[in-house]
Amino acid sequence: MSDIELRDNEAVFKYTGLAVNEGYLEAARFGKAMLGMDGVFDEISRSHQSQHEAVKSKLLVKVLPGSIEFWLALAAVGVVADSIGLRELGKQFFGEIGKQLALRLFMKNGEVKKVDAPYIKNGKLFYALKNNDGKTLIVNHETLELYKKRGIDRYLSEIIAPLEKGNIDNLVYSYNTGTVAITSADKPYFEMPEEAVEYLDVEEVFEEAKAEKIDALCGQFVTYKALASKYPFYFQVREKQNVYGKRFILCTLADEELRPKCLDLMKLRERNILISGFGIKNTSGQYARIKITSVEKSPDNTLFEC
Repeated sequence: MSDIELRDNEAVFKYTGLAVNEGYLEAARFGKAMLGMDGVFDEISRSHQSQHEAVKSKLLVKVLPGSIEFWLALAAVGVVADSIGLRELGKQFFGEIGKQLALRLFMKNGEVKKVDAPYIKNGKLFYALKNNDGKTLIVNHETLELYKKRGIDRYLSEIIAPLEKGNIDNLVYSYNTGTVAITSADKPYFEMPEEAVEYLDVEEVFEEAKAEKIDALCGQFVTYKALASKYPFYFQVREKQNVYGKRFILCTLADEELRPKCLDLMKLRERNILISGFGIKNTSGQYARIKITSVEKSPDNTLFEC
């Protein structure tokens, strides 16, 4: 991003690809992306409560030959902002957006494990994480906790939404101390359809007494939360959606030995997966949580195809 000069209170999302070169842009996608940029900023603001009222953001759009850029600028107000300074606030807010994007790219291939013991540096708690590619990432506790929240997932996914192979192939996010690059090939790991339901407590214990037996449901795994302690998988049913709904269903595993098989099917992007187990319904009569006892690829590959 050497062609862009950023001030301390600025960050930019730059999209490039054939669609931009030809001058045709899908307004709906970029409209959601702009809402996502505002939303992720608000989520991070809430995580920095002491500075939340001290900082306001402004979003500007710049269309250039070969690219479209969305500039996010900070405006500091109040005593707290004056005492901290724009440079430090920019590092906190824009840096956190960069960390969240980088963390999702790091975790995109599935299983992530904490390695070594956590340690404290400059008064902050840090963890070392290792992914399936053998890469290691050092992340602080606050960033990791924010990553686990569902709200920021949705906003980041809206930012990624314009990426489409052959049209919008690249997104580069730059801020005053770093850069994160994402390509259209990474997009499947960021997709979060509008039907995704917001659960207030995704760590709620699975209550066996409320569950009923499920013989088989056909659908696909859409999200994997490597660090979730109770519901690591999100499943979307593909059959009888008028009955089961289109929203994601939180899934726990009856046996940890099922995890590698679920991950393999998800990485292969299998859309016709059969799961069995026990389900708990919500007040609308649709499954909200499932404990999976068995999982397999549907023997009929054309069954329930859209």
